[in-house]
Amino acid sequence: MSTRLRRPCRRKSCWCSRSEGWGPLCHFLDVAQPNEPFPNLNDRETIKKIIRDIIKGSYIMLGLTVAAITAVIAALWWWLG
Repeated sequence: MSTRLRRPCRRKSCWCSRSEGWGPLCHFLDVAQPNEPFPNLNDRETIKKIIRDIIKGSYIMLGLTVAAITAVIAALWWWLG
């Protein structure tokens, strides 16, 4: 049979939203507020740009793959033909 020592939890928690900016977070951490705006990386325009870049990169890779396959087939046709 073992016994555990119970200690009160001394951890704090900070619940703040992005719309509140740096204020609540810096107050919780007891640090000065930075002069930069609060980062908001998950806004609609950023996500749309990321998706557009992924799609554009996919089309480029598809085009390069098709070009490579076509070049190999053409080389084999010329060499064997």
